[in-house]
Amino acid sequence: AFTISGDKLLVAGGRSVPAAFDLKTGEELYYHLSASGKTGGAFTCANNKVFFNHHRERKTSMYDSESGNRLLAAVGEYPVVDGDDFYFSGKNIWKTELNPENKLDTIWNEDISACNDLIKAGNCLYAADSAGIKAIRIQENGAEIIWSYKTEKNIERLVAANGKLIAVSKDGTIL
Repeated sequence: AFTISGDKLLVAGGRSVPAAFDLKTGEELYYHLSASGKTGGAFTCANNKVFFNHHRERKTSMYDSESGNRLLAAVGEYPVVDGDDFYFSGKNIWKTELNPENKLDTIWNEDISACNDLIKAGNCLYAADSAGIKAIRIQENGAEIIWSYKTEKNIERLVAANGKLIAVSKDGTIL
């Protein structure tokens, strides 16, 4: 999957950190093969300053988009990027903000599971795990579950579009 970070196109490289290309000219800007110990994967997400790339077991590391250098190793599970705000999935959902030094300041941590998927639509997060789906209202200093839906199937992926939430189970069933 391709990801845009500022004026760069990031191309995931399997067991390496993504290569960066100038978005307008296509010129290669950097490619650090094995620079981070053969970590990396197909999952990449970014804002204009940093990007996150898959590390191991849903963990991601954070990198500087300008140089491609790693800033934080195994920072958290797959994040949802909303400008300089990041919501990390996993056993707990937690929110961080990127500060001017490209470091993360933790804003809140809630005991809400998002072990399979986490997305944001409007002012809500939607979390999926083996028990079902939860809608979570984002608040300044925390989050509040506003509804939950139990499923018999293990929900692996969530998609929000056209005012609808689509849930896909591990066996491909769409709910």
